[in-house]
Order: sequence, then C-alpha cells, then structure tokens
Amino acid sequence: MSIEIGGSLEDSKKTFNYLMKPVPIMLLLIMILIMVQLQDVRKLLVIMLTAPMGIIGVIFGLLLFNSTLGFMAELGILALTGTIIRNSMVIVDQIQQHLDGGMPLREAIVESAIVRFRPIMLAAFTTILGLIPMFASQFWNAMAVAIACGLTGATLLTLIVLPVLYAIVFRLEENN
Repeated sequence: MSIEIGGSLEDSKKTFNYLMKPVPIMLLLIMILIMVQLQDVRKLLVIMLTAPMGIIGVIFGLLLFNSTLGFMAELGILALTGTIIRNSMVIVDQIQQHLDGGMPLREAIVESAIVRFRPIMLAAFTTILGLIPMFASQFWNAMAVAIACGLTGATLLTLIVLPVLYAIVFRLEENN
C-alpha cells in the first residue's frame, strides 16, 4: 500500500516548484541592477533587508481574513517583493540626493522619509484599494489579501525601519 498526493494539491505543488526555479536567478539579477543603480554594497544591504518585511503583513492579513497560505498567496508574496524593493530604493535614492546637496546624514535620513512618505503611501493606498474588490473572490482572495496586507505592513515598516537601518549601516553617530 502507498499513499500519494494527487489532484489539485499535487498540481499546485508542481506549479509552485516550477515558478520557484528562476527565483534565485531573479534575486541575483535584482541585486545586480540595484548595485548598478546605487553603486554601494551597503545600500544594497539596506534595501535587501527591507524586502522580507512584507511577510509580517501577509501573515497577519491571512489570519485576519481567514485565507490560506497556498499557491495564490505565494504568488502574491513574489509580486509584493518587487514593490517593497522599489519603495526602499526610492527612499535610499532620496537620502543620496539630500546628501549630494550637502545635507548632514541625520537630516538627510529624516527629510527623505518625510519627503517620500506621501508618494509612497498614495501609491500603496491606490494598490490596496484596487485589490479590495478581489477579497470577495474565492479564487483571487488569498493573493489579494497577501498583496494588500503585505503592502500595508511593509510600507509602514519600510518608512520606519529603513531609515533606522540606513543610520545603523552608515554609522550615524549621536553627535551628527
């Protein structure tokens, strides 16, 4: 006797494994593109450390809306990662613009978070509002919840944690 997984669970697992094969190459390409754009390993580190923050919002959202962490939610997490990285790059780039303008590091970090707060929040808010109608769909629910809740959590955390990470990585001292 033997028991084998079949049906839709097997199909979902095969599809997920198929989609996950190029992920390491995608991450490497993303890291290379960030390095080409920002030309600093420390900035790459700060951006890549913010990418997993979406998982916190995803887990809370899936629990809150009683959704499952299945294939569609996992697909949503993959899509969410790109948005989080983009938001992080926007803030890091704004910090660099302020530094290039002669602003001290502490002031550049704080000012960048303030200047980019509204555009990042508006972009996140419009995305979340666009996903809300999909919450009622049985098929799209998990993906919509994963993206919307993950984006909510990651956006708030990115606006708070990224400046702190930047200050730590670039050794902002108290007297600065």
